[in-house]
Amino acid sequence: HYNGIHHQPKALTESAVSLLRTNVGTKKVMDFVEEEKQGFLAMDNPDPKADSLFLDMYNRIGQQFMTRKQPQEAYAVYQKGLEADPDNADLLFRIGLYHVAQKDYHQAVEWLLRAARNSEKLSKDSGDVEHTLALCYIVIGDQASACNYFTIAESKKYPTATASKAKYCR
Repeated sequence: HYNGIHHQPKALTESAVSLLRTNVGTKKVMDFVEEEKQGFLAMDNPDPKADSLFLDMYNRIGQQFMTRKQPQEAYAVYQKGLEADPDNADLLFRIGLYHVAQKDYHQAVEWLLRAARNSEKLSKDSGDVEHTLALCYIVIGDQASACNYFTIAESKKYPTATASKAKYCR
């Protein structure tokens, strides 16, 4: 088992992503991840940063599924990560993006709001969450909320926030 050799969650992440690229099958990849994760956590001296590394792993695997046009699998992986950390802003954002891709904008808003409330915990807080949230509000017809989130995205230097604000907020 890979973790038994390397003793690092990052090695597990790379292994899982590599397995996905070889089309080994969704269930086999997730079984591998869960089995190796349990083995890693049972070790005598697991890495104290393991929790955040495992959350990053779920994020990366989910993104791979989205790239492969397997949104249901991505959603399941993101949910698995949220079991460990229900306030993980990166995973909340990814689930919001999943709902955007499904054109379920009301659900997207719920998840994106949760991510925005935890934006200080994002691995990269560049206004992506707020800009996406604003666009969802435009689609569902809530211009006032959209303009509020465009302003926040603009303050975080999101590249198109100023143009979006000019277009939608008069």
